[in-house]
Amino acid sequence: MGELEEKISQLDPSGEYYVVCRTGHRSDIACQRLTEKGFKSVRNVTPGMSQWAYAVEKEEDQ
Repeated sequence: MGELEEKISQLDPSGEYYVVCRTGHRSDIACQRLTEKGFKSVRNVTPGMSQWAYAVEKEEDQ
C-alpha cells in the first residue's frame, strides 16, 4: 500500500491487475484507489495470501 501512490504513474491504466495482500482487506483498498484513478481491469485476490498453500517466490528490489 505504501508504494502504490508513489508508483501508480508507472502502471498502465488499460492493463489488467490482480492485487493481493495477506487477507484481502488492504488489497481491496488498493483496488478502490486504482479504480478511482481510472484503472478499468482491477481484481482483488481473496482470501489473500493467508490461504495460499503453495511456494512463494520473492522478487528482488530493482
